Amino acid sequence: MGGWKSHSEEEWPEPSVAGVRLVDAPILFFVVTHKAFRLELDAVRRVAAEAAEAGALSGEVVVELSRRLEFLKLVYDYHSLAEDEVIFPALDSQVKNVVRAYSLEHSSIDDSFSCIFHYLDLLMNKEEDTSQTFQDLISSIVTVQTMIYHHMHKEEEQIFPLLMEKCSPEAQSKLVWQYMCSVPTMLLEEFLPWTTLYLSSYEKLDVLYCIQLMVPKERLLQEVLISWVQRESSSSGANSIYGKRHQLLNGLSNMDILNREHQFKKACSIHNNCVEEPVKGIHIWHAALRRDLDQIVEELLHIRSSNCSTSLSSIFVQLKFIVDVLIFYSNSVDKIFCNLSNLEAENSKSLCNPLIDECQIKILQRLLLYEPRSSAQLENFVEMLYQELESLGRGLGKNLMLLETEVFPSITKSCTIEMQMTLLQACLYMMPLGLLRCTVTWFSSHLTESQSNSIIEKVELGLHSAISKSFTSLLCQWIRIGYSGKISTEKFRENLVEMFNSRSFYLAEQNRQKTIFSDWRFNPNSTTKRKIRADFPSSSASEETGEMNIPIFFSQKLKRMPPLHRDLVEADHATSATLEYRPMDAVFYFHRGLKKDLEYLVILSAKLAADVGFLTEFKKRFELLRTIYQIHSDSEDEIVFPALESKGALQNISHSYSLDHKLELKYFTKTSIILEEISELHDQQGSNDTRARLEKFFLEIHHTCLSLCKVLSGHMHREEVEIFPLFRESFSVEEEETIIGRMLGSTGAEMLKKVITWLMAHLTTVEQQAMVSIWLKVAKNTKFDEWLREWWEGMAKLTVSTEEEGFRPHHEGVIPGQSPSYVDPLGETFGCKHYKRNCKLLAPCCNKLYTCIRCHDKQTDHSADRKAITEMMCMKCMVIQPIGQKCMSQSCNGFSMGSYYCRICKLFDDERQIYRCPYCDVCRVGMGLGVDYFHCMKCNACMAKALSIHICREKCLEDNCPICHECMFTSYTALRVLPCGHAMHSSCFQNYICSDYICPICSKSLGDMQVCFGMLDSMLAEAKIPEEYSGRTQVILCNDCEHRGTASFHWLHHKCSCCGSYNTKMLGDVPKSML
Repeated sequence: MGGWKSHSEEEWPEPSVAGVRLVDAPILFFVVTHKAFRLELDAVRRVAAEAAEAGALSGEVVVELSRRLEFLKLVYDYHSLAEDEVIFPALDSQVKNVVRAYSLEHSSIDDSFSCIFHYLDLLMNKEEDTSQTFQDLISSIVTVQTMIYHHMHKEEEQIFPLLMEKCSPEAQSKLVWQYMCSVPTMLLEEFLPWTTLYLSSYEKLDVLYCIQLMVPKERLLQEVLISWVQRESSSSGANSIYGKRHQLLNGLSNMDILNREHQFKKACSIHNNCVEEPVKGIHIWHAALRRDLDQIVEELLHIRSSNCSTSLSSIFVQLKFIVDVLIFYSNSVDKIFCNLSNLEAENSKSLCNPLIDECQIKILQRLLLYEPRSSAQLENFVEMLYQELESLGRGLGKNLMLLETEVFPSITKSCTIEMQMTLLQACLYMMPLGLLRCTVTWFSSHLTESQSNSIIEKVELGLHSAISKSFTSLLCQWIRIGYSGKISTEKFRENLVEMFNSRSFYLAEQNRQKTIFSDWRFNPNSTTKRKIRADFPSSSASEETGEMNIPIFFSQKLKRMPPLHRDLVEADHATSATLEYRPMDAVFYFHRGLKKDLEYLVILSAKLAADVGFLTEFKKRFELLRTIYQIHSDSEDEIVFPALESKGALQNISHSYSLDHKLELKYFTKTSIILEEISELHDQQGSNDTRARLEKFFLEIHHTCLSLCKVLSGHMHREEVEIFPLFRESFSVEEEETIIGRMLGSTGAEMLKKVITWLMAHLTTVEQQAMVSIWLKVAKNTKFDEWLREWWEGMAKLTVSTEEEGFRPHHEGVIPGQSPSYVDPLGETFGCKHYKRNCKLLAPCCNKLYTCIRCHDKQTDHSADRKAITEMMCMKCMVIQPIGQKCMSQSCNGFSMGSYYCRICKLFDDERQIYRCPYCDVCRVGMGLGVDYFHCMKCNACMAKALSIHICREKCLEDNCPICHECMFTSYTALRVLPCGHAMHSSCFQNYICSDYICPICSKSLGDMQVCFGMLDSMLAEAKIPEEYSGRTQVILCNDCEHRGTASFHWLHHKCSCCGSYNTKMLGDVPKSML
């Protein structure tokens, strides 16, 4: 096995959607993009790994990786955004509680990409040790690769099958088309051929046919998209894609601009003398923006004066469109024109200010989400919207004037006409395809005939070689449609309504809750701005989830920071400060311990390459973490998640997290396999080849641990954000205690000791006390506190081995019973009729040896205190010694006293499967809690898992058997739990039902009595009542359903009219006056 095994070579389960054609389920176009992402990530990882292995860490390799990763990040940003804003809302309208977990995963993956670019920046600047930084870069790539694989596999298992089930192929086609319309045109042109680059010819034909079905019936538009899909890459394949116009979305670098400008200035253009400079016509564009914004303000004034709000919805749609156009234009100006203008101005003061105020846009976006509920609120709302638009218009007018008087004149002087056309085309290409279509049509409707013809001429003559003729024809067609008036203003607004209402536009649903308005009347003298800004707090760009909202589209280089340790710290601080108040908050403590152990595992894995001596500690910590995490995952899958799903409003919320558990098990298994191979190589002679293979394995296990840490930490963080807050909203404290009780009751004593010891090591003293108080409250009906007290505080002293001091027999003379006893009459097996064991116990109460405590109690007139027993006798060597699982005498050479040993109960057994229950604080026959038994905290009883649903009766087994009156809690005889929740010995039950069929305590029926009651029906139907008793009615009380009613007279049997039971009690005759 090599150190750089790709993910495609690993065994990922085949998704349920595999083999379905796109024409049958167009939504699977996203699965096609998943394939491209997977193969591209594999290729990038392979390039980096081969460079590191060969020691060829040149600048060319770093540049290539940077170009490919920049493109990959940009494409993945739009892919995630399309899912968040198109796919997920569509699914959420059909199936609730599914999509939020996947949106949270998008944010986590975005943070991990930042770590990659942090290391790329260091390599570009050569600020640190190149070799180590390159290894850190590879680790980050592997982490992102794992997270994306994990996320996409889950989507293919849950999201897309649900969409295929709930949406028709036509509806799926519309969703995919909305996705394409939300991607910047320049990126879409490069994204489509990149997506199909990894497909077979048959798969590519499937994609082409699907696009023909999805794209609206516009011949030119279909031709454009199909030409992009069919565009053949150069001989360099995928490498020809990277580093093209999509980099404008990240901003033109100074070098890019200089090179392009130099190239265009040297070129001779035949159009210089006959075509007006394109940039000079920018005032037409500005005039259109001003005109529509002023028109919206006027319509708001009309609404305010007339109190008629019928046109408010269409104004909203038009305003959303204008805001989107302004955002994209602002970013185009900033990234292209101002960048170039400032370069020409060299070191002088920047000529550009931001075109629009980001804070104003955010406030405006939140205002557009508000729905007034009364006329007073509507009046205030319209006034606030008017104030914001007036302020926006004033600032926009000044900045547009600055562009027209200073920035664009500078560009016309320094750039050729071809260069100006290229810049304008780049501005258009930065818009998403859907917005570009609406924008061109809208702008053209403001043009005169001469202006329209001039722009079409410039578009056709200024055609850049990188822009296809078919796309140029499409632009010209859109211009003609807008100018000719084929789409009226009303029809245009209808199209906008359809475009914007088909998706969640600006804010995610959870951010709608921040839109709060007080029921106050507008006062011109009040501090309106302060009021608005208080109601709409500033948020990061990532909160703005508008499909056309540019702040979340552009690459965020300024935010690049290594996220691993930061996320862990934030997750720790995210733990609620009020953990002591709710039982389910104990999970936050558990998560904290898991996260700290994962982080420590990453540190240990990094040390392995330098010192293989850490291998033993690493294996020990890894196996403990794996076991504990498995217990935690099983508890969630079997107890916590079903409890959530039982609430009708929370159905489907846990499926994503159950998928996480299944996939995370794969990571643990992979790490175990690598550890086994490392152990085998470590035991061999240290040849050069062996050392080289070990180094690869050490790197692989370090990468795996980093991925494991990131994936599991993200999983737990999402649970804390989405899952566990729901318990406070939907569950009572008692219900939470029941859930925690079931989780504890399914964990065996020995494993619980390990878990508690492990967890307490990660908590402070105050947190330990809080955690134990939760446990004690949940297990208040049990003897858990006694069990915990027996080993936790004095555990170190109890486990001190007597072998360190040496064993010296100190008993002299013969003690009664100092001889072996046997189970069988042939004397071949040590023990007694109760237990098969190899020792006897020395009872301090009578200084005699007995095979077991039960033997002692039967042979004496008193009971033994098992906890006072400290010595035993080995029946092989006959030596009396301190009690323990093995004989300490040298002649026995570690002879075992029994396969099972409990040092608390002083119980030995060499025959049966026994487990210790920490809540009963006794040993019981069975495979263990969570295996075939569980402990009910309310009943304080160990029960078979088949009784997980039963009627709880508090401390029901601490009573005596109602038949023989022997204590049931410590009884050695099997018990029978009755349907009513009471219990008795099984043997007592068998004898009792021979004479009665009701519980001796509550008088409920002992089982299903329908057959017996049917026989009574037949018997009573044939029986004849004497005439003096006929017509007589008696009052009865049903013991089964507790219904009070009447029945016909009989000496013995009275049937309940409610449930049909004969288990009734006669209360008396019905008075004649009531008949």
